[in-house]
Amino acid sequence: MSILDSIHEAEAKAENIRHQARSDARDHIRQVQATAEADHDSRIKETMEKAKTVAQDETVKAREEMEARLESEKQNDLEMTKKAEAHLEEAVDYIIERVMEL
Repeated sequence: MSILDSIHEAEAKAENIRHQARSDARDHIRQVQATAEADHDSRIKETMEKAKTVAQDETVKAREEMEARLESEKQNDLEMTKKAEAHLEEAVDYIIERVMEL
């Protein structure tokens, strides 16, 4: 084999090595992208599930707070009604007195 043939053979091998390296690099990039996309989708799904749980928890808390406020207002209304009923007879007597004075 002559030196020229050895040079051509070495150049061909070098070209094959470069081609294989490019191909391997493309494959590796595709694999990394696929893994990144799968990880991204997984994280989005996880985040959405967490957000849904938080929203449900906050809805329950808001409902409980609303029910507590309604119960408190109900108790206040009952107390005011009892006080009004306790003074109802006095109020009626007072009104009748004033009407009679006219």
